[in-house]
Amino acid sequence: IVRRELHTLKGNSAAFGLDAISSLIHRIEDQALITLDSINSVESSFVRFLDNNYELLKLRFGQSPEPTYVVSHGELDNLKADIFGSHSVEALKNIMFKWLTNVQKSSVLEVLGPIEGYIQKLANELGRCINFEVRGGHIKVDRDEVKDVVQNLIHLLRNAIDHGIEPENEREEKPQVAQLILSFEESRDGSLIIQVEDDGRGIDKNQVLKRTLAMGKISEAEAKKMNDEDIYNLIFLDGLSTAASVSNISGRGVGMRAILEAIEARNGTIKINSKLGKGTKFTIILPTNQRVDMQAAA
Repeated sequence: IVRRELHTLKGNSAAFGLDAISSLIHRIEDQALITLDSINSVESSFVRFLDNNYELLKLRFGQSPEPTYVVSHGELDNLKADIFGSHSVEALKNIMFKWLTNVQKSSVLEVLGPIEGYIQKLANELGRCINFEVRGGHIKVDRDEVKDVVQNLIHLLRNAIDHGIEPENEREEKPQVAQLILSFEESRDGSLIIQVEDDGRGIDKNQVLKRTLAMGKISEAEAKKMNDEDIYNLIFLDGLSTAASVSNISGRGVGMRAILEAIEARNGTIKINSKLGKGTKFTIILPTNQRVDMQAAA
């Protein structure tokens, strides 16, 4: 559990440009046993960063910033029209409650943080030429409902660049510039649909099975009964990685487990579609609390 949390913290620290903290966590991950002293050293690093930048951030370690909300003139005009158009106190309550609920939401991009710049930086470091695109980033969400899942998306994106997308000279007939797309969409029932899609190597089922068997995670008998979906889901096993070696990007086999647990904690699901040599798509469906219970609110 500690390793998964640290791995996620490392990825997000790197995404926010906190390279020194990211490197510190990577060194701690190399340790056979993670001690309390190591955890305390990470905390001390964050404390120093916040103290050194207090005049800019106005934030101390362990302190949550006071939430602020931005309301456009158009939103205020719509609210006024709805209020003057209401015909009862109950209708007015409904209007105000729904409006306040919406105002308190954040866009997905706000929850993600500065991901686009980090992805391009990471691609450059790994010698990948990619076009990274975020779609649906304007969609508003309840930060508390989705933040754990959204902040774990870093594992899917890093893996796509490190394992999925090939260097230019290995892409053969495919376009030299690879595509990596992170998209968000609201379903009719209010669920948030998140997809991470690349046009890279795809997942090698045989390699996944071979690695899983070698680690003793499954038996030969179990392997023979597995369909494609079962095999793809093996990548969520704790400690499983098909990487040839561990790097500061991936290879520890804890990132995929971390995102699965974040999704399941929110009663969500994740599905993998992959075609060898063509690419991979992860689809996450995350239920959200969209219904307004006025009686409970009152």
